[in-house]
Amino acid sequence: MRRLSLTVGAALVAATFAGQSSGQQLRVFDRTLLCQTGLQAGQRELYVFASSGFRFADDASRWQRLAQVSLSSPQHASGIDDGGVSAGVRAGSPSPPRDELFSADWTVSLGLERCGPSRTPVRLSPRGLAGGVASRVGESYECYPPKHVLVRVRATFASQAATRVRDGYVLASAPIEAGGIAVRTQGGKALVYGEAFANGRARLFLAGSCQRR
Repeated sequence: MRRLSLTVGAALVAATFAGQSSGQQLRVFDRTLLCQTGLQAGQRELYVFASSGFRFADDASRWQRLAQVSLSSPQHASGIDDGGVSAGVRAGSPSPPRDELFSADWTVSLGLERCGPSRTPVRLSPRGLAGGVASRVGESYECYPPKHVLVRVRATFASQAATRVRDGYVLASAPIEAGGIAVRTQGGKALVYGEAFANGRARLFLAGSCQRR
């Protein structure tokens, strides 16, 4: 029953975002979803990545990699369609050229599959977590969440921007000044908090049970 409700919730969220993307311009994107986490060998897992940005050595006016924070699940990595969490923010401008290794066509990404809308407050704060500034090489961790978690994504665009829905994701491509992602349990325990800024800095904070990959 919970799985059905999340599937229906995802359809409603997608419809809502589709309506917004048809004309509504946003300066701040702020959404909270209740999502089913992914399975790997019978264990619930959540993959977390963060990296600070860096510029081209021969042209300091251009970013080679934007500051970013992202979440993914074993199912998304393996292609198995059985739920999972997916979200990301990439801050800074201009974005790397499309043919570069670290390029992507989004600055905000939020997967809707196996997720439903939630009005439960999720604090964008590192309180109770451990971490700090992410390196330019990147920090990769895996965490072990319960079956359902709350995921909040917030991003402040550099100017008015629109979102779009594509293949089960709500996406934005406009530059953002700052973005944050928080994950917590339904019982209130914080698991992940990450943030990325247009100046190239990213920070990542995690629960003690998370392990480096």
